[in-house]
Amino acid sequence: MARITVNGKEIDVPEGKNLLTVLREKRENIPGMCHMPELDPYGSCRLCLVKANGKVTTSCTLKTTEDLKVETLTDEIIEMRRTALELMLSNHTGDCIGPCQEGCPAHSDVQGYLALIAMKKYHEAIKLMKEKYILPAVLGRICPAFCEDRCRRNLVDEPVSIRQVKRFAADYDLQNGPWMPDIPSPSGKKIAVVGGGPSGLACAYYLRVMGHDVKIFESMPELGGMMRYGIPEYRLPKDVLDADMATVVNTGIEVETNCMIGKDIKLDTLRSEYDAVFLGTGAWKSSEIKIEGSKLDGVTHGINFLRMINSNKDLNIGKKIIVVGGGNTAMDVARTAVRLGSEVTVVYRRSMKEMPANKEEVREAEEEGIRFLLLTNIVKIHGKEKVENVELIKMKLGEPDESGRRKPIPIKGSNFVVEADSVILAIGQYCDEKILEGMGIQTIKGKIVTDEVTLQTNLDNVFAGGDSVTGPSTVIESIAMGRKAAIMIDLYMKGKLGKAKEVLLEPSKHVAEIYRDAELYNVLFDLKPYNHWKTVTERDYKDAKRIPRVKKRN
Repeated sequence: MARITVNGKEIDVPEGKNLLTVLREKRENIPGMCHMPELDPYGSCRLCLVKANGKVTTSCTLKTTEDLKVETLTDEIIEMRRTALELMLSNHTGDCIGPCQEGCPAHSDVQGYLALIAMKKYHEAIKLMKEKYILPAVLGRICPAFCEDRCRRNLVDEPVSIRQVKRFAADYDLQNGPWMPDIPSPSGKKIAVVGGGPSGLACAYYLRVMGHDVKIFESMPELGGMMRYGIPEYRLPKDVLDADMATVVNTGIEVETNCMIGKDIKLDTLRSEYDAVFLGTGAWKSSEIKIEGSKLDGVTHGINFLRMINSNKDLNIGKKIIVVGGGNTAMDVARTAVRLGSEVTVVYRRSMKEMPANKEEVREAEEEGIRFLLLTNIVKIHGKEKVENVELIKMKLGEPDESGRRKPIPIKGSNFVVEADSVILAIGQYCDEKILEGMGIQTIKGKIVTDEVTLQTNLDNVFAGGDSVTGPSTVIESIAMGRKAAIMIDLYMKGKLGKAKEVLLEPSKHVAEIYRDAELYNVLFDLKPYNHWKTVTERDYKDAKRIPRVKKRN
């Protein structure tokens, strides 16, 4: 036997034995790709580097001797291992994770569930989807499909129809008895989720499948948030939304509607009665526009308009409608107004290239006869008591502003007037800062301030996510953030939140802890998956068979 020292700790080991084998037997996690006990060691991969008696060497080529001093996790060793790995990957012919998975905000296993669907294992596909996101039937209809933007098939012809395939599998699942998760034994912890939109529902679901008791407090009469009150029926039928949300709530989540935070229930009460609180209150306040006539009858805000439509309110907006804005809300407003029989003109101060709305929505809006006045801005609304016409001005693009887009500049003397019965402003949304700050929540520019890694607010046991943190975003982005918040809340309740943040920020400095703690290991590879890209072009796929993409059917 020989006594050696590993990372400052003395251990007795067989003398003359392969050091890499000994270290692994002692549960020291030493990487390596080339070592085979049946063959003489060569050390070609250089991933098993250690510092032995002050010198860097491959552990697979070293044998144990008396008084050997070994260090396995110095900064120098970790960096050298990383360099060795990246050299091997420099001519790597594949990706650690697919571009579609990287492109999805939830990092879902796109290739995995497409394969399951191809094998007609539809419930299994939904199970795999729900490891990373909820509401697949909703997403199959309204998701912008970031995964398709990153699909390698773009280098051949068109991307795989991932969203349409998801919709098919999700509809099948709902119609044939939905897959439901097993709920573990109660943890004894209780969490209050404020807001029943996509981020709140996701946070509640993933906390529930961890075994925690969850209650959602929703200010509106029904759950859904912007999915119910902001997205038009023609894009997301309410019966589909209700069926999809039922698979979340039916896991055993308690719900209280018509309950507004700060009015019907105090944040301090929730903080004292629950182990943690998640705020997913959304961005329901509309940005104001300071121009003459903005308070006239006939001027409304996009979110208010959509909420009234989705609440089945009777509206008389007239024949000629001006919609101001270029985002997704503006497109939803414009296309809804067309369905009410109006002639709609969208006014946007930049060009089509800078327009942030989903390009498919813009294309379909044009097909429906909606007129676009680009590089144009509203300067005045005319009328005695009600909107009569609108004064516009032509714009030109200058240097990029803080958003990275070129700043629109008015062209002097280019004003013109168009007739209008109503003006609907869709120029931005933000959260209600006054209510939140009155409860002690720190906000800035209409958003809740959170830790970027943990989503923790300035109040110890209060976390936040979704549009109230990011501003207006997509449903999949809000769901991904709600799931991340659930993970962080679970870690907080276990006293591991601080360590998890350190691991996520600098994983290479916590290698030993990551390997010892399965939760830290899983959090790291869940939220920060390693990837090494190989640059490819159309030339790499020149021999691939061209297959026409199935066109979208409503």
